[in-house]
Amino acid sequence: MAMNCAYHPEREAVGACVNCGKLVCDECKVVLTGKNYCNSCANKIILGEPETRVSAPETQRASVGRLEGQQVNNVVQEMVTQRLLEGKDKKKIVEELVKGGWTKESATQYFDNLELQFKQSPEGRQRLASNYKRHMLYGVLWVVGGVIATMVIEGWFFWGAVVFGAIDFFRGFFGWLKYR
Repeated sequence: MAMNCAYHPEREAVGACVNCGKLVCDECKVVLTGKNYCNSCANKIILGEPETRVSAPETQRASVGRLEGQQVNNVVQEMVTQRLLEGKDKKKIVEELVKGGWTKESATQYFDNLELQFKQSPEGRQRLASNYKRHMLYGVLWVVGGVIATMVIEGWFFWGAVVFGAIDFFRGFFGWLKYR
């Protein structure tokens, strides 16, 4: 009797995660230091959570993308991309990779390459433009809310919200123009 993947019940499993025991198909399997992991456990390992960190030589962990090929790189790439969309700065993302076992130099170089690829790709530009549209919307809401609150209370109390909203709107507008 064939056993199926925990994440794709319609697919046959090709192995089990050595960390959590879930069955995984070829698409879900991530190989780190010669062992099979599910995407969730591999992500925890790459991000460096102490209870799941793989014991590998420091030089081997220094460049996770080099460990076992493209699957690990995809997990790290998605994590870095998500952090970029969340608005985290380069320093925080590089620190996160270093906590996961990367050297600072390799983490910085990986981030720079990935950021450039992301900003040049159609999907990346679309996601960044969408993110900047959200800043424009929030900026307008802050301005309108600040103006209404100031008019209702009849004072200068909420002009800070108007200024903040205007700054956020223009930040979003110029970012949207850049990536649309």
